[in-house]
Amino acid sequence: MRKVIFVLSLLSSFGCGSQKQDARIQSLEADVKQLKTEMSELRGKPKTPEHHYELRVQGLRTWRFDPATGETCIQLTTSEDWKRKETRNQSCDCSDSMQHWMEMPQETEQQQKWAEGYYRHVQSACGE
Repeated sequence: MRKVIFVLSLLSSFGCGSQKQDARIQSLEADVKQLKTEMSELRGKPKTPEHHYELRVQGLRTWRFDPATGETCIQLTTSEDWKRKETRNQSCDCSDSMQHWMEMPQETEQQQKWAEGYYRHVQSACGE
């Protein structure tokens, strides 16, 4: 009789463990599905650069420094200094515009024309 009770208790504990395992597997599968959804959403978001600029004053000029890349450009200076071709060429506006031009799509002929026009504008504005 004790053997029968022991076997029945073993059988009932296996059934309980199996149900717990099935529930745990379903929970893990739901977690994986949720993570996959979150990953695809993150991949779909546009990537925005995370710049943390520092401003550094040197003489008449205030430079913008990006510690992540080491890039610098002129943020502020005098009206007379802005008239110089070299100063305009080193301005943050020109630096940002050149970066934007390099990132422009150019797969189609129309996109190439837009990029060429934009580049000509940047050249004339930046004194190149």
